Amino acid sequence: SSYIQEGTQATINGTIADVGTDSMTVSIDWTGDGIDDTTSNLPFLSDKCAFSPSEYCTTFSEKHVYSDNGPGPIGEINARVTVEDDDGGVDTFFHKITVYNKAPSVFTPFLIKVGSGLPVANNEQIPPGTELQVSVEWSDVPVDQHSARIEWGDGTITPFGNLIDSPLVSKHTYVTEGARQIRVVIKDDDNAFTYQPTVPFWIGVPP
Repeated sequence: SSYIQEGTQATINGTIADVGTDSMTVSIDWTGDGIDDTTSNLPFLSDKCAFSPSEYCTTFSEKHVYSDNGPGPIGEINARVTVEDDDGGVDTFFHKITVYNKAPSVFTPFLIKVGSGLPVANNEQIPPGTELQVSVEWSDVPVDQHSARIEWGDGTITPFGNLIDSPLVSKHTYVTEGARQIRVVIKDDDNAFTYQPTVPFWIGVPP
């Protein structure tokens, strides 16, 4: 069995033993759809097997990238490996591969005051009526679909559906006074999410 995250590589290693010095073909159906995805031709067997001196052995190592985990947070695939010698002899075995969803990566948001373009400092006091802009870089495997929301810290939430490009950029004007901190949440189509907060700041004067 193999356990990987979507967007990463699974590896199947194997040893082939045969009584003759045949050449071998290794075919692998990586997706379980009944169609071979990769085929490798191995040279004639020439080395005796350490575990069975009356047979000849060779090894193989095949790799495949799973771009998505499939529907749901976990995908399970029984990859079929078929080995055939040059006389038509065939053997088949299955290798279970479990592919886990990868949550989006979200980087620290960048927060500026729209009028001046200056960044908001930690615990900075900002006058009511000021418009702020938050931008955040994010990344994930290309095949996932994404949505987002920005929680502005004053009870306002801005949703975003079907995100395409990074960064996510949005603006908000603060009217009421109080302690504020913005939180940006990115979610994929398997409901895995990641969030990052901005620096805390004050609208108005702290009590």
